[in-house]
Amino acid sequence: MSDKPTGVFVRLPVTDEQAQEMYRAYCAAYASSSLTTRGIATQAALFEVGTPVHSGNLDPSRECFEKFYAQMCARATGHDTTPEYVSGLRTGNNYGGRTFLNNAWQAWPDYVKYVQAQIAALEAEVVRLREALDRIRLIPFPMMDLPAGIMHGIAHKALKGGAA
Repeated sequence: MSDKPTGVFVRLPVTDEQAQEMYRAYCAAYASSSLTTRGIATQAALFEVGTPVHSGNLDPSRECFEKFYAQMCARATGHDTTPEYVSGLRTGNNYGGRTFLNNAWQAWPDYVKYVQAQIAALEAEVVRLREALDRIRLIPFPMMDLPAGIMHGIAHKALKGGAA
């Protein structure tokens, strides 16, 4: 996984406070240098309120697709299917199989992008939940004597994104 983020996850709706933070970050980044573009300033604004996302190590190559397809076929049929067999289907005389496989290959890059977006959303949700739990831990100790229902309400509010 790369150290450089490939995206930013921002939970919607954006609050007024977040919008203000984004505006400040945009203005600061844009004013920092005459070389700063609007795109760079916008990225700074998104990083201000969002969670940086690092893409997974998903490989959109043909070889990776053939390995995935072989595993999928093996699970679906119960027969051993190898990437070499899948590669042979692609070049063989079986027109229906070749057409299906090539159509599935055409969809592969979109599938990889979709999966990476899902992983990014889950990673961002984990970060948000950890931050919410940290906010719960900051509740003063004397408040811990509250009835379970009130503590549950505080935790629920924090996990929903509200202030505890």
